[in-house]
Amino acid sequence: MIAADAVLVGSRTADTIFSVWHPEMVDLRQTWGLARHPIQIVATRRGVDLDRGLLFNAPDVPVILLAESDGALT
Repeated sequence: MIAADAVLVGSRTADTIFSVWHPEMVDLRQTWGLARHPIQIVATRRGVDLDRGLLFNAPDVPVILLAESDGALT
């Protein structure tokens, strides 16, 4: 995951931020020109509550939400 541009998870796992936390790994990502956190891609059929959990409320963590039309939020 140190060199990952993005990680893909299902909506049931979306309460976790997948990233590197050890200072040396963070520095290595920076050396490679990568962002602090890889893009978090969340796939869902039912939708997710964007007001709950850290993932959707951490401004420095980029998130892409993939949903079917029935699970899309309005």
